[in-house]
Amino acid sequence: MRSNKLRIVFLSSLPVFMTVFTTILSGCSTTPVTSNIIEAKVTPTGPTVLNARSTPSTVELDNNLLAKQNPQILADVKDFSAPVYKVTARFTDVPIEVEMQKLQGTTWEATLTSEQVKKLAISGRSVKYRADVIATDDQGRSATSAEPIQIIIIAPDLARTTG
Repeated sequence: MRSNKLRIVFLSSLPVFMTVFTTILSGCSTTPVTSNIIEAKVTPTGPTVLNARSTPSTVELDNNLLAKQNPQILADVKDFSAPVYKVTARFTDVPIEVEMQKLQGTTWEATLTSEQVKKLAISGRSVKYRADVIATDDQGRSATSAEPIQIIIIAPDLARTTG
């Protein structure tokens, strides 16, 4: 009788044991866990813009409205049917468009100039801007990034610093 009770206890705790055992094993996996995995939804014809981003995404300006590092816009552009010939970053709320250059592989980049950054600055404010990356191939097909890039420009209050 006692043997049956032990068998029942053991069998009823087996699912808990297996769950704990599996959790421990998955924690010891040699495959690195990464948070920057994206789902690549690439169109079979025409360009696809992936992983559009800016670095840094927040730009703080000094009293001369100069950044320590001007923002760089990066994107990967895939096109399996024709060569990509033009990629631009177009801001949505201001009339600034920046032509991007092929960096290497499928990565394109552009760096905002000091003048462009100054045009985005508003004294004493932090302003969030959005830009779309638009790619065009030599067949005339174009695509826009699924998510806009966000760049925040933080400018000092020039009235307080000069007064």
